[in-house]
Amino acid sequence: MNVLVAEDNRAHQELLEVLIRSGEADSHVTVVDTGEAFVRQLRAGRYDVALLDYHLPDCDAPQILPQIDEVPGRPPVIVVSSDGDSETIIASLRSGGRDFLPKSEAFNAAGLISRIRAVLGRQREERQLVERQKDECIAALAGGLAHDFNNMLVGILGKASMLRNEESRDKRIECCDAIVRTGERLADLARQLLAYARGGKYNPRPTAINEVIDDTLAMLIGTVAPGIEVRDFLSDDLWQVEADRAQLVQAMLNLCLNACEAMGRQGTLSVFTENICKSEPWIDDLHVRHPAGEYVHVVVADTGCGVSDAVRATMFEPYHSTKGDGRGLGLAAVKGIVNSHGGGLLVTSLSIRGTAFHMFLPRAAACVLPPEPEPELPVSESGARILVVEDEVDVREVVCEILTDAGHRVVCASTGDEALEAAAGPVAFDLVLLDMRLADCSGLDVLRRLRRQRQTLPAILCSGYERAVVLQEALTEFEDVPFLAKPFLPAQLLTAVTDTLRVKM
Repeated sequence: MNVLVAEDNRAHQELLEVLIRSGEADSHVTVVDTGEAFVRQLRAGRYDVALLDYHLPDCDAPQILPQIDEVPGRPPVIVVSSDGDSETIIASLRSGGRDFLPKSEAFNAAGLISRIRAVLGRQREERQLVERQKDECIAALAGGLAHDFNNMLVGILGKASMLRNEESRDKRIECCDAIVRTGERLADLARQLLAYARGGKYNPRPTAINEVIDDTLAMLIGTVAPGIEVRDFLSDDLWQVEADRAQLVQAMLNLCLNACEAMGRQGTLSVFTENICKSEPWIDDLHVRHPAGEYVHVVVADTGCGVSDAVRATMFEPYHSTKGDGRGLGLAAVKGIVNSHGGGLLVTSLSIRGTAFHMFLPRAAACVLPPEPEPELPVSESGARILVVEDEVDVREVVCEILTDAGHRVVCASTGDEALEAAAGPVAFDLVLLDMRLADCSGLDVLRRLRRQRQTLPAILCSGYERAVVLQEALTEFEDVPFLAKPFLPAQLLTAVTDTLRVKM
């Protein structure tokens, strides 16, 4: 057993080391005497458990513990102190301590070792429980996805088969429309899944939450029951947040639809915003620890029947649904979106008063309004020479056909090597459309090599899924390159191409 001890009293250091080794013969004890050394040691090594003296020369335990929240494989920390008053104990546990041990008990071999074993036992049980819940969650997700995708594929395959044999023009149009509608439902399902996987936040920028709420409530008009009254109480001086606007609209829409479904035909949906300063680190209902600081607080409240403690424990899991006919991805997607933006969620509910979802999003570092769009410039009517780099054959063929029909001259490549070979030809490309994940290499590596040949080559990156951190790094490196998320409609593709070519001109 590897144990880290942070204690500045030399006699106490030696005593704790002797007691631990006498209780656990194969234990290895590392001793430090400051909070800074404690944090540094935890980040550098692997420990099974840590003992932290509440008072150290440079700082106290409540200041130290938040600094190790994100340490991979962080061990449980037992705070040790000569002060056993309730204020000290509460401060130790609130800041992230797993247990509190008075020094009078810590200096007893049997008491110290039994407490360490109890803490490690609880940690082991918690990890086993998390693994079981993870397996159940994956099974529910896989089953729900298979159900939804199979249902939609029946519609697509059926209409496609009918289209092949249909002679009536009106019937062919009807089949095409049905295929497009079902495809849009599949795209919506994929977006919800990406949100749950924290793959969103494609275009983060300072965002006004009140405008997001206005857009969301406008989308609800005509979809909620006539007996549901919608009220908003929005702060006039609300801070901005660093966010992907489309993702926040989706989160707000999911919360509002969930509230309306909970009320049925009659009730009141209320949306409230305010600025709030949290003076201490806090933990949300998803058991995520957040730092003290400035947050924008958004509340979506309903007057429905409320939720039980059992439902609250699982309501953010994918394919959890109390409605029977729902996909159960709404709140799971909200969870992913809020987490990817560094925010937190709290839920309050009373059986006779309804439910309120509290969303906290960090204030943007710089409150700058989005720039006004530049005036449109004319695009060359002769069409552009475009290199399409895509390894998925069906996607490649569709994209090339869309661009060709729009009057562009298109060259296709399925690998990075093919793309580089095409770009090395005598005629320069006006634009490269590049998938971020190719079968033989990374699309970003291809773009880097293309930019070495021609630094100003216009480009568009696209992908069906990319982890938020990877995508953000890519868009930071290539600030002038837009991102187009799959799936996209022909109009969205052509708009992205036209906008990029206008910037070039």
